[in-house]
Amino acid sequence: DLLRQIEPASYYGDVWNLSSHDNRTRLEPQLGDHFVLELLEQSGAGYQWDISEIEQSGATILQDERARADDESVGSPVERRITLCWEE
Repeated sequence: DLLRQIEPASYYGDVWNLSSHDNRTRLEPQLGDHFVLELLEQSGAGYQWDISEIEQSGATILQDERARADDESVGSPVERRITLCWEE
């Protein structure tokens, strides 16, 4: 369910759901695992997550979405949901 419409090439991998609460958590993923990052972003104030290092590391960004957080006012934070994997 976490991957939504994304269909993995293999069903042997794990799916990691990570948020800001997982800061400083040590992970031991395997090739073929998928990651769903759910991060609060203050894009209205000019603060956006930089995912260029993730892309340079060889990860494949499968989906990058933004949705309004609880508040609907102008400049309110958005939730950024990034789905990625490192292929086998």
